[in-house]
Amino acid sequence: MRISEDDWESQRDIRTAALADAPDMFGSTLADALTFDEADWRYGIRSTTCWQLRAAGMPVGMVRLSVRDAGGAWAQVLPAAPGRTAYLISMYVAPQVRGTGAGEQLVAVAAAEAKRLGYRQLWLDVATHNTAAARLYERVGFRWAEPPPDQAPDDRHCELSMVLDL
Repeated sequence: MRISEDDWESQRDIRTAALADAPDMFGSTLADALTFDEADWRYGIRSTTCWQLRAAGMPVGMVRLSVRDAGGAWAQVLPAAPGRTAYLISMYVAPQVRGTGAGEQLVAVAAAEAKRLGYRQLWLDVATHNTAAARLYERVGFRWAEPPPDQAPDDRHCELSMVLDL
């Protein structure tokens, strides 16, 4: 389900759970997330397009769609235009629902939104040691690629780029 700013508490809960479970898979840290206040969480939701997968009303997965401009800066999700690249970010599936198709569902919703907005490709970066995520992305059609021009991956995680043609 797509979330709004009013879902900031559940987004905080799933994001901090993700950072605790897989601290070396994201561009931020649990310590950083724990300093965020309500305004920070609301801004994070407002500046991207966010979805959660829920079980019994509780978030068990998340994904966000974001956009980078030609200079590599993150920007609010807007319709496709020259110099904008759609990115799948912050993908997380809780251990108790891994292997159930939850990851595929989250990727599908982000890809459908990117396509609806007119993007022809959806990009992501994955840590070299995150083989389970890489296998998931390959299963749903992503292929390995060089980063888009002017958009080097985050060296902190030795990330590799993947792209899905929409």
